[in-house]
Amino acid sequence: MNKLLLLLFVSITQIVCAQVNEPFRKNRTGVITLTYLQAKPNERENLKTFLRQNWLVMDSIAVRRGLLSSYDLLENVEKDSTQWDIVVVVGYTTSQGYAAIAAQFEEIRKAHKKVLISGKDLKDLGKFLYTHTVR
Repeated sequence: MNKLLLLLFVSITQIVCAQVNEPFRKNRTGVITLTYLQAKPNERENLKTFLRQNWLVMDSIAVRRGLLSSYDLLENVEKDSTQWDIVVVVGYTTSQGYAAIAAQFEEIRKAHKKVLISGKDLKDLGKFLYTHTVR
């Protein structure tokens, strides 16, 4: 009985570990773009909401269509950081990144109805700082 439980535990552990690493395996031939943003004073939560209801909604459509491999929103846990507040991470399936999907993604963007947060657009909530593309 103990051997059976041990075998079951090892099998489940291997499955979980494989699932955790799966997005990275899928993206080995592609690149990842990190877009850094800084919120205006007292607008961090609203900026995150704006990004989730706009950028990430479009990214989720792109993943379903096979244009992107992954996406995520990461928040700087150092609340008083003056460098950046939020990073949007996008995984591309090819080494050409956005250039390879620009036309298809533009269709998604045109179809998306922008959601304002308390009547505010991105420029009212924060600012784009810079983008890095990595492999």
